[in-house]
Amino acid sequence: MRKHVRDRLSLGAAVAAAAVLVGAALVVTTNDNKVDERGSDLTLPSPTSSASPSPAPKLLGSPVPLEPGPPTKPKAGTYRYRLTPPDVENPDRTTEVRIVDNGSTGQTEILDGQLAKNVVWRDDGKYILQHTFGQPQGAACDWEPDIRELAFPLREGRWVTKTSCRPFEGGVIEHSAVSQIMGAAQVIIGGQDVVVWVIRSESTELYKNSQDVVEQKQVSRSHFSPKLGLTVRLFQRRTGEDLQSRKEFDQAVTLELVSLNPS
Repeated sequence: MRKHVRDRLSLGAAVAAAAVLVGAALVVTTNDNKVDERGSDLTLPSPTSSASPSPAPKLLGSPVPLEPGPPTKPKAGTYRYRLTPPDVENPDRTTEVRIVDNGSTGQTEILDGQLAKNVVWRDDGKYILQHTFGQPQGAACDWEPDIRELAFPLREGRWVTKTSCRPFEGGVIEHSAVSQIMGAAQVIIGGQDVVVWVIRSESTELYKNSQDVVEQKQVSRSHFSPKLGLTVRLFQRRTGEDLQSRKEFDQAVTLELVSLNPS
């Protein structure tokens, strides 16, 4: 039993961290062409003295409609994301996502050298095949069916995901999500204008074994650039029970791409 609990905790932390790479958004265009970023279910972190607030997105309704264009795979390399609020012990720390090509349609996205996410770009969407924690060796969460992270063609609408994996004997992680593309927007990232799709998502993860069930929820909104193949900005809030301490938590964070060019 102790081994099962330890494995469940490790994989739970991995799947929770995976949320950094997947986001969603709530941005509503009103009739007077002003942006209404309402979200009673999503409380964003307050601005801090060490991080300037991001410029508000320019949304549809302008004389020239925004055209995000068709999706493409991101270039291989390492991308850095700035966190708000920043790390208390290391305010200048950034989150790194390293992307490695696996053939013509597959890629591996590695978060801070720890969590690996294997994905594939198909005609009808971008899919997450597996999460692996503790690269190069670690427990694997092979999703059945695959998680549909993005639905192609990209356009206003919604899609539903329900899947699970069995990372250890007697245990299961269940993932369910509802994602919706709200519209197009223009944002400033790294000093450059980027046209994005605005995506909102709500998800639930259940971590189960023969003894108990732990539930965690996430609500988020993201700005996805089809031209770059990347989420350039992510607003995320997670709530639920911590898998290790078993205490309730409520955490919010914003991540923004530092540069459009990988290193």
